[in-house]
Amino acid sequence: MATRVVRSEIGKHASNIQKHIQSLEVAARQQVSKVLEEAVAAANAAIFSAAREDPNKRGMGTTLELLLVAGRYAFVLHVGDSRTYLVRDRKIHQLTEDHSFVGEMVRNGKMTREEATRSSHAHVITRAVGVQALVRPDVLQVELMEGDVFLLCSDGLTDLLTDEELLHHGTVQAIEPLPAELIKVANARGGRDNITAVVVKIHGDAPTTEEFSAVQKLAVLGRIPLFRYLSYPELTKVLSIAHVRKIEKDTTVFQEGTPGDEMVILLAGKVNITKAGEVVAFRGPGDSVGEMGLIGETTRSASVIAVEPSAMLVFTKAQLFELLRSDSGLAVKFLWMMCCVMNARVSEATDKLVEISVKLHEKTTELPFSIIE
Repeated sequence: MATRVVRSEIGKHASNIQKHIQSLEVAARQQVSKVLEEAVAAANAAIFSAAREDPNKRGMGTTLELLLVAGRYAFVLHVGDSRTYLVRDRKIHQLTEDHSFVGEMVRNGKMTREEATRSSHAHVITRAVGVQALVRPDVLQVELMEGDVFLLCSDGLTDLLTDEELLHHGTVQAIEPLPAELIKVANARGGRDNITAVVVKIHGDAPTTEEFSAVQKLAVLGRIPLFRYLSYPELTKVLSIAHVRKIEKDTTVFQEGTPGDEMVILLAGKVNITKAGEVVAFRGPGDSVGEMGLIGETTRSASVIAVEPSAMLVFTKAQLFELLRSDSGLAVKFLWMMCCVMNARVSEATDKLVEISVKLHEKTTELPFSIIE
């Protein structure tokens, strides 16, 4: 019922989805995500209703992994303890978090992964399609790379194969026989649960030299202090709300004294930071500017001017806050790292004030008169 209803609902909006994916803008992708969420909601309502009408079906529900490949993006929706993996650059990334009792315990640091696999509550799920009147799927937008391999699978597979084994299988050239091979391995090890495996490999042209690949953008994003300790899926979520802005030489990015609600990360090029017309610093690839614009109502404390053609990732406060509202775990990490960044800046400012104070004291000893405090 879940797959049938989801496919039907998406089919009703196929033309609308096709229209949105012609644009790479954040708002357009959010509209596609909304259509998919509504499709899952419809499936949930159908199953919940059927279970209430037939006593023999009371409490029935299902996990759900949904992957929509649309243009240069893949949309992943997830409910339950089945999983979606991404194999990229000979590394495997678990894109989804298990909606299960032991999954919550592991994320909260109250249980190790090894303990979770041995727990008698290992298969107690905390979220499923159809069990309650409403369900909220996790949603992820993944910018695609040529050669990306997605694996959608049930816990009947992941309970019996390690991530390293999944990676080994996911790097093969021919993917057509891969689902059957994975299921065969799991069955040979006991096949204690139902086993589902779907494999999708992305083919297509790589980004041109004028563009920046998802790998490049994720690598730059992960080096920024605000995002340094985010997991791969969390970095992917943050990247999904960013857009690339290209600017010409001598273009002003920020103007001192004007309101600002954007943060930018340089992908290429160089900018000068000026105060009162004087250059006080410069920033290059991998550096960020304007973090404080993401907090409160603030004005720019300095101007930022491109001194050569540049490209940058741009984040707005409104889009970031919307993301944080939808992901409490990500919000906590961001708040903590923002506190760390501000603490580092306060410490730096204090050190400079102490240094200035010492220099001023040294100067007073040279005066031809005494200072009475």
